[in-house]
Amino acid sequence: TITCDHIYSASSQASGLDGETESFVIKDLWSGSLHSFPVTSKSATSVVHCIKQFVGTRTVQTLYSDNAKEFMGSCRELMMARDGGQPGVPHTNGIIERKNQLIIGGTATCLIAAGLPTCYWSYGSPCFCFNYNTQSFYGVSPWEKTHGSPFLHSRFPFGCLVIFKPNEVRTTDHKWAPKAEYGVFAVYIL
Repeated sequence: TITCDHIYSASSQASGLDGETESFVIKDLWSGSLHSFPVTSKSATSVVHCIKQFVGTRTVQTLYSDNAKEFMGSCRELMMARDGGQPGVPHTNGIIERKNQLIIGGTATCLIAAGLPTCYWSYGSPCFCFNYNTQSFYGVSPWEKTHGSPFLHSRFPFGCLVIFKPNEVRTTDHKWAPKAEYGVFAVYIL
């Protein structure tokens, strides 16, 4: 069972770097895994794409959401059962509403710590969720529950200084040039 909702930025000044106006938030109730997908629209196509990316090869029995058209349409397309709260009554979908607040607060904290403006929320939000998912709660992380083993790699806070080896296109040709560059950590790509 998964639950989902959209967080609307509510302001043109709060758009993401690539024009994202909202975040599609999804949570797996079994593992506790949580993710935020910055999107430019609430379309059913966008919802379907995000759900597929989130669940991967796992099977979803039920989607719990409000009665928004995009959620109802995506359930039909993905052939999932849908259950939901009452329209306009947020506390009937309290689990995801609480996670929305967690993501908003966590992302804002990441932006403040990194010293970055609001438009970077579209990178900070997924990074916050990834770090949240790889954190152990009561001895096991949502990542471990989902993938069967703990996340054993380095975890980085959003916006931290990193030293990385650039791809071949960005490197300079001369022999004495440094092989690494300084950068700012933005997002995990797995």
